[in-house]
Amino acid sequence: MVSSSSLSPAAATSMSSSVSLDRPSRKPNISSSLQTPSIIHFPKHSSTATSYPPSPSISTTIPKKIATTVPSVDKSLAPMQNQWNFLQKAAAMALDAVESALVSHERRFPLPKTADPAVQIAGNFAPVSERPVVRNLPVTGTIPDTIRGVYVRNDANPLHEPVAGHHFFDGDGMVHAVRFEKGSVSYACRFTETNRLVQERELGHSVFPKAIGELHGHSGIARLLLFCARGLFGIVDSSHGTGVANAGLVYFDGRLLAMSEDDLPYHVRVLPSGDLKTVGRYNFNGQLKSSMIAHPKVDPCSGELFALSFFRATQVQIQAKKIHMGFHMERRAFLEKIIISHL
Repeated sequence: MVSSSSLSPAAATSMSSSVSLDRPSRKPNISSSLQTPSIIHFPKHSSTATSYPPSPSISTTIPKKIATTVPSVDKSLAPMQNQWNFLQKAAAMALDAVESALVSHERRFPLPKTADPAVQIAGNFAPVSERPVVRNLPVTGTIPDTIRGVYVRNDANPLHEPVAGHHFFDGDGMVHAVRFEKGSVSYACRFTETNRLVQERELGHSVFPKAIGELHGHSGIARLLLFCARGLFGIVDSSHGTGVANAGLVYFDGRLLAMSEDDLPYHVRVLPSGDLKTVGRYNFNGQLKSSMIAHPKVDPCSGELFALSFFRATQVQIQAKKIHMGFHMERRAFLEKIIISHL
């Protein structure tokens, strides 16, 4: 229902006494994102967290450049560089130098397509910048007044440009929201303010290991050791989670939860203006102690949430609603999704 289009001027032609029937030498345009040239453009992001600005005035056009702003979060999660002591500053410089040498060594060898940023985040999968609420988007046709609400989705969108291996699933979580109200449409997209993203934005580069794109072979072990060393010196803090919240969304018990299999869910709130704000990690009132799958199922009849936990089986009672999680298996297996049916 929401569409945007661009028009290109017609090329001028000249009259000719003869027409060539030779096949054109230039290659035809390729529309598949997997075959487009591997050109990655990373938008510039702010390195500091600020509060939300007022919603832009109603407009039928989308501004070409919009200042990147992020919601206010608990800044205690991100170690401030200006608060480091001499030992931490020296350790950060030394570890950055070691990482630079590691990256230089990795670049001597070609990356596989499953970890090559030029393949994984090119074309339609290229990163985008945050966008505050833009109202009165162009609409093709008419949206019935009875259609009201917000359509939300999330995906992987790396904040920083990869310097080594990167898989699409390694990107930071970003939530997109399309709001329908009285026949008009608004749009906004924001990063989910994970502990990982807050710290990496403060540091200005990626420091948390990328499970799929980087943790392979000896270089993967070296990256894990670098991350542990940064943690020992207090340069990074992984005690509040290392997840990216980019794999799924679920609305349960009045909360919109952004999820990934490597961490607890993150509570994201849709503001009355249509903008998005990260509330924080959500552990179901302290009852969830481990990560869970990113694609749980909500029973539309009972309101119960069914999910899987990779570490323990538990049942959490939440305001007369239940979350059922986990079951015992005879052998280990990675289960990503489940299907629930009424017999």
